[in-house]
Amino acid sequence: MNRLMQQTDHTENLFSKKKNNVNIQIYLDNFLLLYLMKIIELYIISFLVYLV
Repeated sequence: MNRLMQQTDHTENLFSKKKNNVNIQIYLDNFLLLYLMKIIELYIISFLVYLV
């Protein structure tokens, strides 16, 4: 019985680690997306300024 409990704890720990990694991944993806948007925005603004 005790062994079974330990096994479940272990599985839960692995699961929570995986979940944290997924959260970090989502955070990084959002950050990169934001970064890209800013670069594109700057590029468009500079292009418009160049036209004027």
